[in-house]
Amino acid sequence: HIEVSIDDNFAGNHYFNLWDGKSATMPEYVDADKTYLIREASELAWVAAQVNGTTRAAANTFEGYTVKLVKDIHLNGERWDPIGSTGLFKGTFDGNDHKIEGLFVYAEGKASAGLFATNRGLIKNLTVVNSEVYGHYKTGVIVADGLCSRVERCTVDNCVVVSTPYIPV
Repeated sequence: HIEVSIDDNFAGNHYFNLWDGKSATMPEYVDADKTYLIREASELAWVAAQVNGTTRAAANTFEGYTVKLVKDIHLNGERWDPIGSTGLFKGTFDGNDHKIEGLFVYAEGKASAGLFATNRGLIKNLTVVNSEVYGHYKTGVIVADGLCSRVERCTVDNCVVVSTPYIPV
């Protein structure tokens, strides 16, 4: 009989839940702290879906709330719909000194491309590595349109960013 357990703090680039590019799962919510705890890429995709909503009026801005990574996240190179591509993120996104790897954004026909397209809140303590972002107007790895927002203690490493001039027809 062999028993195997994996410590949540296991060091190294080992990801066991690679994102399929579609799944969106509601993360754990801690009511006392008004905090959503993100452990998997599908939970981060849920945040994006909430902010993007079907209409701006139906979108969740997360204002007054914190979205906090509790593990490193791997987006597996699947096409990412940026947080705030149709809505506004106004909360706090705390990377909690974790990293997001394998971000791939190709923002065809959209004005802003990045992990966050539009941010009006605080993004802090985050590293994005080994990622690619292709945009047409406002393009950035972590945030493309950060007017009236704050970004603190964030790092980008080994990322490709390509932005072409956007000329409306």
